[in-house]
Amino acid sequence: MAITFIIPDLELNTKLARKLVILNNLSFNKAGNPILTTEKIAVCDFFLQHPYILHGVLRSQGKKTFDLRPEELMSINKEYPNTNGLYQYKELRVTLQILLFHGYVTASLTPDAEAVYTITEAGAEFIETIQLDYISRLEDLAKPVAQIISQNYRQLMANIKPYTNGK
Repeated sequence: MAITFIIPDLELNTKLARKLVILNNLSFNKAGNPILTTEKIAVCDFFLQHPYILHGVLRSQGKKTFDLRPEELMSINKEYPNTNGLYQYKELRVTLQILLFHGYVTASLTPDAEAVYTITEAGAEFIETIQLDYISRLEDLAKPVAQIISQNYRQLMANIKPYTNGK
């Protein structure tokens, strides 16, 4: 039996890459308007870290699902998902600041004075240069998220709650 290699979710390079994948695939709605607030980025990040929850949410809404990998089904995170990132944004804001500093992300305000983030051309080019199986899987998982990301934050959180033991 082979030992599975686990990429630590808290490692900075992993967090930066995950955010770039999210921004590269989900920055805009179908009308071309930026939609990724801090809260929505946190939800997308949660879905990429917990693909079995994303799968369950999509299935419960009758949306197109995807195949789960064995390591995603047998992860300890499946039984005890870490929901801290859904409610505490300090680490997310630091990650976004790093991406802003390097010119990979831009921030703008909506008419409601809410900050939204989009990927820049430099950010899109950078994430395209990273050739790792992990990044490819994140790209594959980001596509189904697009089916539900137009929902508001409360709806997304209500959909996640049954899969997190009510947390």
